[in-house]
Amino acid sequence: MREEGRNAVGDVLRRAVSSITTASRLPGRVDELITRVEDRRISFPDPALERRVARLEQLGRRTLSGLLFAALLVGGATLRPDDPVLGGVLMTGSLLPLAHALLAGVFGRRG
Repeated sequence: MREEGRNAVGDVLRRAVSSITTASRLPGRVDELITRVEDRRISFPDPALERRVARLEQLGRRTLSGLLFAALLVGGATLRPDDPVLGGVLMTGSLLPLAHALLAGVFGRRG
């Protein structure tokens, strides 16, 4: 019984040391992974995954264009009573991000 108890305690200690060692290396590994992603040193060999990432990037750009459109339109509408020229310029300028948000996916699929 005592021998089995010692083996069990030893096994628990070995697992605990292994877990602590792994946990202590984890922040460095995460930092290395983030650095590789930022430096674009990670490639996606799976074409389906590459397409999904490309779609997500395109969705992000289109969403940003939509937000820019809304900001320019609201800003122009707010300024129009006090400064009709600047308000009109902002509202007219909002058409470019709107066109990108609406049409970028249509033209991107043809290629």
